[in-house]
Amino acid sequence: MCGARRKKGGTCRAPALTGQTRCRSHGGATPQAKRAARDRLAEEADPSISRLVDLRDNAASEQVRAKAATTLLEMAGYGRHVKHDVNVMPPAEARRKLLAAILELRAGSATETDAEQDVIDAEIVEEVTDHDD
Repeated sequence: MCGARRKKGGTCRAPALTGQTRCRSHGGATPQAKRAARDRLAEEADPSISRLVDLRDNAASEQVRAKAATTLLEMAGYGRHVKHDVNVMPPAEARRKLLAAILELRAGSATETDAEQDVIDAEIVEEVTDHDD
């Protein structure tokens, strides 16, 4: 509940906005109130997020690592309605695929466009104008 004092006495019974102590009508929609609420919620979530990151990176079980990663993605806004395929591959295979992608990108950028092929020589010249004083 909001809890703000009303002009006619008593307290406001409107629900407070998420992470806040006031409703929209009593200042909950102001930028500073939204920022404070975001900070409060982040502070409360920080230990949980740290633990999930630790599990994602260091858990012995691949299943636990995958569940921690999925939970982190959901918390970041990639909810259950989005399907995430996680493929685990050996580091050597990952490096080989990454190198192939880099080489493919380099090969594509090495070809000249038609406009670049038409330019033989160019020079930038400043335009000089005569001013009669």
